[in-house]
Amino acid sequence: MDNSTQSGQIRTVAVIGAGLSGIVSAAHLIRTGIDVTVFERANVVGGAWEFSPQIDRDPPFPSTRPPVPDWDKPTVDDLTSEKAPLRFSPPGPVYANMKGRGSEQIMRTSLGDWPEGRRGPLDHSEVLAYLKRIAKVHRVEDKIHFRTRVESVTKQGEQWHLRTSKLVTNSEGHALERETWLFDAVVVAVGRYGEPRVPDISGLSSWKRAYPNRVLHSKQYRTPEPYRGKTVLVIGGFISATEITNELVNNGAKVYESAKDSRADFRGQSNHENAEKVAMATEFTTVSNENGQSTSRPQGLDDDDPLPGKVVLQDGRVLENIHYVIIATGYHTTFPFLGPLLERPFMAFEDADETVIITSDGRTAHNLHKDIFYIPDLTLAFIGIIRLYEKNH
Repeated sequence: MDNSTQSGQIRTVAVIGAGLSGIVSAAHLIRTGIDVTVFERANVVGGAWEFSPQIDRDPPFPSTRPPVPDWDKPTVDDLTSEKAPLRFSPPGPVYANMKGRGSEQIMRTSLGDWPEGRRGPLDHSEVLAYLKRIAKVHRVEDKIHFRTRVESVTKQGEQWHLRTSKLVTNSEGHALERETWLFDAVVVAVGRYGEPRVPDISGLSSWKRAYPNRVLHSKQYRTPEPYRGKTVLVIGGFISATEITNELVNNGAKVYESAKDSRADFRGQSNHENAEKVAMATEFTTVSNENGQSTSRPQGLDDDDPLPGKVVLQDGRVLENIHYVIIATGYHTTFPFLGPLLERPFMAFEDADETVIITSDGRTAHNLHKDIFYIPDLTLAFIGIIRLYEKNH
């Protein structure tokens, strides 16, 4: 442990992420006179609250563990200038009608009040405007390096070394400008809505390959209009699954809510005649599979055609005539820039030693005091960690 920085000699701090956690952290650090540098891979502040009508690429099917850290993997060098920004800074999970989940009192920070008269639930655009105002008033905005992604974070001697890539675009194309920075301390505030979690359910990946536009993760959901008059299977029992279900049934869709029974089950909150709570899906079968043929290529369907297959539930019930499947099973907690020593996606949860931070479960960050300070070196901190104890689909 570095005694000089632990004893209060921290002068420079890197904050990774310019969402709610990053902006608030940076503002308070600036107040104390610390030299702060914020790195944000998007071109605006706001993090997950920034809405984009564009959607992220499909995640792997399945995706049951965090991705393997690969510091040397090429990023956008082989892409067009139009696609490079989407790969460099993928769109987030905010959908068009999304609201904040807390009251205005809960969502308020000590750095500023909401405009007079604002009451929850707050629209995502109101939350974004609030964060932008805080960043400007508290001089965080001037400290942010936009379109700059942190590729690696390592401790060498008494300082943290950060390698970054900045996406630069012009009329001639795009390029990555790479740079190395030195800091006394690092605050990780990247949120947890980057890498979708997709359960390993028999046949689900075959459905995705055959009908890629009909099977999606909730991160890719934007509006209820495409689902009006359709039957949708939503897999997941937590808040996002329930919120999307409510929007779908209130706009003319029929929804089956499929999840494992658990203490963190919000499915009963839908309370609509077109929302039916059902057991967890255990198998997806297709007509081609039933005929003994492999389904490995995309298949064409008319807009009103249901998917030509069946969904078998844990209690033996079989669902048919499903038009869409939305996977709302959350995200992996992952910090790939920490590298293979601190992030070990193939290490079992119970095998975590006193140094590792992320293991194969991808739900809990290990070895953090109060879920904030990295115990082996308190100059590495995490803001916005959500500890999930129970596995749930």
